[in-house]
Amino acid sequence: MRLLFGTRLVLSLLVSSQFSGLSLAQSTWYVAAGAAAPGLGTTTSPYASLQYAIDRPATVEGDTLLVAPGTYTELLTLTKQIHVRSTRGPRVTFLVRPAGASGAHVFMNFLEPELAAMRHLQGFTITSTTPSPVGVNLHGGTLANCVVTGHSGLAVQSLYGTVKSCTITNNGTGFFFATFGETTLADSIVWGNGTDITGIGGFGTARYTTFGTNPSAFMPSAGPGNESANPLFADAAGGHYLLLPASPCIDTADPFLPHDPDGTRADRGALPPLRTLEHFRQ
Repeated sequence: MRLLFGTRLVLSLLVSSQFSGLSLAQSTWYVAAGAAAPGLGTTTSPYASLQYAIDRPATVEGDTLLVAPGTYTELLTLTKQIHVRSTRGPRVTFLVRPAGASGAHVFMNFLEPELAAMRHLQGFTITSTTPSPVGVNLHGGTLANCVVTGHSGLAVQSLYGTVKSCTITNNGTGFFFATFGETTLADSIVWGNGTDITGIGGFGTARYTTFGTNPSAFMPSAGPGNESANPLFADAAGGHYLLLPASPCIDTADPFLPHDPDGTRADRGALPPLRTLEHFRQ
């Protein structure tokens, strides 16, 4: 009994130490396209590369990378428990697949599913102008407020994790539930792909999401609020995915999400409604 108690005490202390370390880190590092390479990660000397910033030994669990607007032409592998967030969103922050690169454009790979919620990639347009087998390969973590477009193969393939408030369009296949753990697709738009939804396994859930009219025979477990109405993009042919004022995706995301700045219910997808012609041109 004493040995068992002692073992439990040691394990408890180790776990407490691990999580207290996470809470104590919380440094913020800065990344800016076109900065002088490699950079120091500060506001005056930001890192020039996302992957370089992620790989730095100084970037540890619990940290945040704040990414300035610009185009980042690189593959991305994210394994640390960190939050990678653009400062101004997907309309002006682009992660572009390098020509001739192989494998997934973005690989979010985490070995501990119970800690996956602590990893985020948020606020990017993830795109490719060359043949691309997989846009985002999600093995845990959260993909949020991203536009995923231009991938000839799969846009998003999820083993487990969360995809929320994303717009997934103009890809070979929009969303693949390769799921043997829990995958949640929420408050998103998956529309205008060769095939919008497909997959294997039985643990995927979609909720408050707009699918296209051409899903495959596989469908995830139906949560509330799903529909198949045209999202009415401002100019899908031109690659502009703002929502027209009549879009059924406006004010129809999960009602329990924080409201938009104008006080109305949150919208589906990564981009806001088109307000003015000038807004379209920005």
